[in-house]
Amino acid sequence: MTQLLNALSISPYWLLRIPAVLLALIYAISKRKSFNMTLLGTFSVAIFVFFGVVVGAKSFYLVGQIMMHGSEATFWTLSNWSVMVKAGGVLYGSVFGAFGMILLFAKIFEHKTMDILALASVIFFGANFFCRIGCFLSGCCYGVQMSNGHLFPYQLAEGLICALIFIVFLIWEPEKKHKELLFPLFMILYSTVRFVLEFFRGDESRGIWLLSTSQWIALILIPIGIVWWIKAIKKKRDTVPAEAAA
Repeated sequence: MTQLLNALSISPYWLLRIPAVLLALIYAISKRKSFNMTLLGTFSVAIFVFFGVVVGAKSFYLVGQIMMHGSEATFWTLSNWSVMVKAGGVLYGSVFGAFGMILLFAKIFEHKTMDILALASVIFFGANFFCRIGCFLSGCCYGVQMSNGHLFPYQLAEGLICALIFIVFLIWEPEKKHKELLFPLFMILYSTVRFVLEFFRGDESRGIWLLSTSQWIALILIPIGIVWWIKAIKKKRDTVPAEAAA
């Protein structure tokens, strides 16, 4: 399959973004009422998020490359930048880019930010499955070498875990009663998965101070997510008695 795509000059990395986007739209449209979204609002925020994902992923990647190789004489050549622009991006960059655009959308159109973040939190896991499959077919995001000589399938491992989480969300349907917990749960779950799997990635160029950049970001997001989760539960418990008394 990869050879066929290469012959057609289609990168699996970008090709698998198509089903990721389709899944995101289908889920968002089908669940929009649970997240207080109109059909027009759903498509509008999708455009904002898509722009944030692309710009954020590429910006983080380019900044990282400049920090690591900016002092090299060949780094600033046109040919090198042509290769980097065509390359992939940084997943956490896409997350932060999407987060920023959601805040901007909510501000402009006076929409409840947490509703959109909750919706995006569920979508992320389903969409990331296809994105990681694209990484696998492209041969990037490789893993460490195992005892049998093969590379650890980092891309497949993360993709399958994300798919499993997405399926659990589909069955659980937390948007009906626990919508306010979805965004902090996303921070906790994905950051934990990413922190653990980074040990099996084997990409030494991403390391800094014993851990990878992604692991340091995860270590920041996990406690934030836990505190947020606790406060959300407490707020929910305090709200229920108040509503019952009223």
